[in-house]
Amino acid sequence: MNSVKDIIFPQDINRLPNTSLREICTDIGVDSTGSSGDLTNKIWSNYARMPQEAFDKLKEQALVGNTSLAWFHLSTNESLVGTKDKIVAGMDFDPFSEVRIPNENEITSEPKIICGATLGNDTLYYLRFIHSTGTTTSYFANTQHVRSRQEITTVYIDEEKGIVEIRSNSTNARKVASSLAILIQQQIAFEQTDALAPYGHAVERFADALDGQLIDTVGRPEGSDTEFKEEEGESIVNVLSALDDYFNDKDINALESKLNHEELNEVLSSTPFTTLLLSGLETVGLGSIRELRGLPLYDYIEPYIQKQKGSILFDVVENGVVQEYSIKVGIKTKTVKFNTPATEKALDFVREKITTI
Repeated sequence: MNSVKDIIFPQDINRLPNTSLREICTDIGVDSTGSSGDLTNKIWSNYARMPQEAFDKLKEQALVGNTSLAWFHLSTNESLVGTKDKIVAGMDFDPFSEVRIPNENEITSEPKIICGATLGNDTLYYLRFIHSTGTTTSYFANTQHVRSRQEITTVYIDEEKGIVEIRSNSTNARKVASSLAILIQQQIAFEQTDALAPYGHAVERFADALDGQLIDTVGRPEGSDTEFKEEEGESIVNVLSALDDYFNDKDINALESKLNHEELNEVLSSTPFTTLLLSGLETVGLGSIRELRGLPLYDYIEPYIQKQKGSILFDVVENGVVQEYSIKVGIKTKTVKFNTPATEKALDFVREKITTI
C-alpha cells in the first residue's frame, strides 16, 4: 500500500518556502545553500533515505502550501462511506497500491487519479489527480516547441465525516469533483459546501470562530447594481468640493450655501450621501495590519457594502509554538485560500470550523 511518502513529487517540495527547504537540507545532512530549485534537487536526491524527522517536517507542508480550498458533499447529504472501494473498482489499477503517471501526450484537461494513500484507516485518505491546464510555447531559432502544462491536485476525503476537500481554485475544484463523481458512478452530484453558511455568510463571525482578526475586506456597495446617473456623480463631486473649500477658507456661510443648492438637495433627498458616494465605486476595499472592526471608518461604511471576500489573521499552536496564518475567504466562490504557506495542522484547524458546525 502507498504511504504519504509515495505520493509526494518534486514539484510539491519545490513549492515549500526556502526556510523550510533549508531546514530539511540541514536535517538530512546536505548543503543548505542555493536556490529553491537547487535545494529541491538535493532533497529529492536523498528522499528515499530521508530520516523520519526530516520527512515529518516535509509532509506537514508538502501537500498544502499557499493553497485554495473548496469543500464538497453529496447533494442529498448521503453517506460517502464506501467511496474508496468504488474508486478502486472504477479504475484499471489500484491507486492506493501503485503510482501510475500517464505519458505527457496522454494528459488531457480531464482530471485523472494517479495515486492515493490512506491516513490510518480506509475511510480517510488522499487522492492525487493530474490534468492539463494549457500549453506553453518556446522558440529556438526558427523552431517552435509547444508543451503541455500540467497540474497535480490533492483531494482529502474523510468518508465518515462526509468531507471531500479539494485543494485547488474553485474552477479546477469543480472539474475534479465532476471527475470523481463520474468515476464512482455517483448518480447524485457533488455539491460545493458553502464555507460561510454556518456563519450567516458573515466573514466577521468566521473570524470570531477562528479567534482571529479581520484585517482586510472587499465588497460591492449596496445598490451598485443600479445605474449610476451623471447628476448623482456631479452631486458627489459638488459636496466633496464644498468640503475642501471650507477646510481651506473656513467660510461656513459659503459651505451652507453650496450644500443647500436646490439640485443637490433634490438628489440627496432620496438617497443618503454615503450610499451615493459608495455606489459610484465598483468595489470598496479596506485593509489594516490589525483588526479592522472598531476602526471608525470601517464601522461607519460597513453597513453600506455587500462583502465579497475578506482576510483573516489567526494563530495555531504547533509543536508548542504559536504560528500566525492568514487566509482569504471568498464569499461568492465559497472557498478559502491561505495567503501564507500553510501546514496540515493549520488546515485541520480551519476545516474543523467549517465542516463540524
